[in-house]
Amino acid sequence: MIKNTIFKITVIIITILFFLITGADMYLKTYGDISQHPAPPEQTSEIEKLSDFYKKEENHIRLMTYNILADSIGFEGSPAQYRADAVCKIINGIAPDVCGFQETSRKWFACIYNNTDYKFIHPIRTAVFTTMTTLAYNPKAVNLISFGEQVFKNGNNSPLRRMVWGVFRHKKTDKVFAVVNTHFSLSGSDFSDNATPLTQALELITLCKDLKNLFNCPVFALGDFNAPKSTKKAPSPIYDILVTAFKNTTSLAKTISHGENSNKKTPFIDHIFAFGDITVTRHATLSQSFLKELSDHFPVFCDISIQ
Repeated sequence: MIKNTIFKITVIIITILFFLITGADMYLKTYGDISQHPAPPEQTSEIEKLSDFYKKEENHIRLMTYNILADSIGFEGSPAQYRADAVCKIINGIAPDVCGFQETSRKWFACIYNNTDYKFIHPIRTAVFTTMTTLAYNPKAVNLISFGEQVFKNGNNSPLRRMVWGVFRHKKTDKVFAVVNTHFSLSGSDFSDNATPLTQALELITLCKDLKNLFNCPVFALGDFNAPKSTKKAPSPIYDILVTAFKNTTSLAKTISHGENSNKKTPFIDHIFAFGDITVTRHATLSQSFLKELSDHFPVFCDISIQ
């Protein structure tokens, strides 16, 4: 009797796993096919120019963050398949070693998974369910050493409001570094508006300190922080808290570049923060006009070297 019960339970579990895995595979193949929606020639041409201009030196580590605007319910993005070819060309052309994506709907995940060489942390779960703050890496450039994630204790949307992290070894330089990708809740100009993002900032700082101590390496926190740099006219308390623990790579960069839709004073909310001894050779915001058609955020990347 007991043996029969165990056998039935085992069969049920195997059946469920089979349908989950095959269902995820079918989903990836169906929504990852963007062959019928190629990027317009003018977009492809502009992306090729950017890729040539921003060629990365082999001994540098390139990190990127990109909120790609979800196409799921509650978001305002057009279908991922129509934007995916251009986005994947940007990813392949700019070629970050590690990239943090925000608002990665299931369809977005399928498109990127099938049309780039990048691997995702937690790929199957992201395909079956929805984990919208994701971390991807180029296996040709880095080896994944360790990884994990943490949902913020306070936040209005657990698929978004989380921290996904990975520890990597750069193949060319043998340097180890950690990257945490996140997406904070909205913040305001007054501390009374910021109870939720404040706790998120403190959780992020704690995690980064723990990773630095555990792996004895620099840590980078990147993503959509919903917090621009502070100015006298527009204070940003959450940003000010973050820069007490981290350095914004824009303040460390030897070269800073922008597209035509931004400059050094543009109040961006997407940042790449550093925690540790590093050199930043370049910080770039790809704010070219054609990229407005892909998302309400621009890609941001930086090139670093580790001491």
